[in-house]
Amino acid sequence: MKKPLVVELVIVLLIAGALITIALPAFLTPENDAASSGSELPLVPILSGQRSAADDMEARSNLRNALAVEKAYFAVNRRYSADASPAGALAALDPHLFGTGVDPVTVTTGTGHQTVCLAQLSDSGIWFAIWDATWEGAVYYSGPVDPNLATCPDTQPSGSWSPDGF
Repeated sequence: MKKPLVVELVIVLLIAGALITIALPAFLTPENDAASSGSELPLVPILSGQRSAADDMEARSNLRNALAVEKAYFAVNRRYSADASPAGALAALDPHLFGTGVDPVTVTTGTGHQTVCLAQLSDSGIWFAIWDATWEGAVYYSGPVDPNLATCPDTQPSGSWSPDGF
């Protein structure tokens, strides 16, 4: 009986790695979380925590991109837009973030469309929001629903809103 060659062992490891790569997303789906499956422990507890962190990062990224779209709209029209409908001005600039996207960003504007509030609920259940005005820098919020998300105030929100990011 001959011994396996190093090349054969490497090939076996590559095949095993490919199979693990294919199977890993199945363990990251919400069906494997303890809350949704009814079991006491999730199948992959470390990865489920990573999943919610990734959901939060996605919401933050969407809001930063939405703010860039709003600023581009403002540069041309000298006002922010609250028209996030599928046929609206913002959806024309970025349809994923506004209107027909999987998780569209909620948009409200203040009096005279000189302030804008962008909000998105993360799949982990946390609200993220950005308030921006033409005369001040943006402030950021993360947490439960804030009353400032319903109507965009003309003055900078206080409380748990921070100029330092989420």
